[in-house]
Amino acid sequence: LKHFLWQNIFTMGFANWQFFKIVWKYINWDIKNVFEVWCAPGNYLISFHKKYGLNVWGVEYSKIWVESTYKNLSNQWISGEIVHNDFFDENFMNKNSGRYDFVYSLWFIEHFDDVKMVVDRHFKLTKLWGIVVIVIPNLTGLNRFFSSSKKIEIHNTDIMNLRSLESIFSAYEVLEMRYYWWI
Repeated sequence: LKHFLWQNIFTMGFANWQFFKIVWKYINWDIKNVFEVWCAPGNYLISFHKKYGLNVWGVEYSKIWVESTYKNLSNQWISGEIVHNDFFDENFMNKNSGRYDFVYSLWFIEHFDDVKMVVDRHFKLTKLWGIVVIVIPNLTGLNRFFSSSKKIEIHNTDIMNLRSLESIFSAYEVLEMRYYWWI
């Protein structure tokens, strides 16, 4: 079984606070490494290394962002591995399957139509009894009124409700789910 944590947040400050609040609640000394999907510019990886001493890994599609993330890590004297690859590449997935203690993504899965497949790939990277945290925005509540139509168009807003999320994550043991419907 793999544990899953999820939260739906709306502003960066609130998001950071909620994200780390959940992480601090569940992270333990058995966790040695962390993997971020869509990891540029590496700020969260830096925090995980400094706070917990975790080995940091990530995948990024854009070569420019891979280089930028490496630069940000090295500026903090952190060595990590940032893979320049497509998260959906089967060779990448097979090579890294079951490798990481803690896998997370922030504002990633809502950009795809087949969200269940994207979530499943997060879990495929995670070791047995590992932790997965996925954060998405809620662009269906009040936040919708403060977002441009262009921003809303690039997101799969159909998943931004409790019923859809419960269905997407029904195959996993959910330790905690947070949904802020009003934002």
